[in-house]
Amino acid sequence: MRIYVPSTFALATEWLAAGTFSVERAYAVTEALTEWYEQGDEEELEYVAASVAAKESLFLISQESTDPTFRRVVLAFDVPESLTGGEVEPRGGIAINGELTFAELQSALIDGDDALTDVKSAAALMDRASAGDGEAQFVVSQVEGHELLWFGPTEIEFVLQVDK
Repeated sequence: MRIYVPSTFALATEWLAAGTFSVERAYAVTEALTEWYEQGDEEELEYVAASVAAKESLFLISQESTDPTFRRVVLAFDVPESLTGGEVEPRGGIAINGELTFAELQSALIDGDDALTDVKSAAALMDRASAGDGEAQFVVSQVEGHELLWFGPTEIEFVLQVDK
């Protein structure tokens, strides 16, 4: 099963150094996501799951004052279904019951340079946006206009080191 794990540069670097790590939740193509996004094929549904993980990555960035990179990071893993638990969110959120290893990494989705200013602005306004501030919500929505760049599993170590 393909899962999408929201992260930050600092977290991904820490996880890579450790080799294995645990998360409580990831995102995947679930029955609820399929019902919500009725007309999508498998590829479109995976894009939606990755996009939801990217929103969660932005939230993580807003909570983490030690990551100056301001890049959303989503790590895609292929894992056995036995590692996944039930749905914990209506749009693809699933529980993860065990450790992930970088041997299972299929790709990393990371913001390019063009997104940095918008991500930084949005991260600073996440609390206000969550509280219903329309202007803050608009700034946060601008981040969604930036496509994440795809990196293969052999590139992730290099990419994480370059931006330090």
